[in-house]
Amino acid sequence: MNYPPNSNKKTSVRDCSDILFAASSFAAKRYSEKLDPKFDGGKRPYQRILNFLSVCMYLLPLLVFASQEEVYLKEYFDNGQVKSEGWKKGTQKIRYWKYYYADGTLKEEGHFKNGLKENYWKSYFENGRLKNEGSYSYNQKNNYWKSYFQNGKLKEEGRYVQNKKDLYWLYYFENGTIKERGFYKNNLREQFWVFFHQNKTKKEEGHYLNGLKTKWWVFYNSVGEVQKKCQFVDDKCSGYCLVYENEKLVKAEKYVNDKKVNEWTSYSSFRKENKLSDLK
Repeated sequence: MNYPPNSNKKTSVRDCSDILFAASSFAAKRYSEKLDPKFDGGKRPYQRILNFLSVCMYLLPLLVFASQEEVYLKEYFDNGQVKSEGWKKGTQKIRYWKYYYADGTLKEEGHFKNGLKENYWKSYFENGRLKNEGSYSYNQKNNYWKSYFQNGKLKEEGRYVQNKKDLYWLYYFENGTIKERGFYKNNLREQFWVFFHQNKTKKEEGHYLNGLKTKWWVFYNSVGEVQKKCQFVDDKCSGYCLVYENEKLVKAEKYVNDKKVNEWTSYSSFRKENKLSDLK
């Protein structure tokens, strides 16, 4: 049965409610007859309980049937636009579903299995352009996913394993050039990463361990010249930092937990207090 948009009903379903209503009316009549003195025959109260239970047995198969039937459901916004539509079996969503914005634009679409998102899904911006696309397994993102900017350009792409980013990922600027690239493990940045300026030149590069910067990192200006080379421990600059101007080394600095504790402006002064092996 389908309700018009201006109806007070928020859902429309195909079900067996008319059958259940008739059956319940019949059961109520049978029970009332069994309680009537002329049908009672002087039976004791416990016999009346048995009579009630026997009447309930008329309804049980129909209730089981109703809970197993597949129904198509529509839910509406207050303005009359369809909010969502799809199939249910009992209390669980199944098969293909669509979700909408209040203006009627498609918001999300995909399949359910036993109430959980499954297989290929798409979501959209209010302007109708694609926002995200990828696969679900047991309600978790799995395999290859893509996300987009509102202008339609690719924003990011990579793989998920049980709802966590994993393996190689790419990120983009809105103009389509690469913003950053590297590896994930259990949703944390891992191994070697490279970041770029919007003009495609490198911005910084280095290694991650458990999502934190580690070892040597190199930083570049917008024309691709090296500005600094710094050592990191647990995402903090800890160790030496070599500073460059016009790609020439001009000084060395030493940091502890992101705080500068010393600096040297000549090679001879650095050698007096440090070992070159510390720069490895």
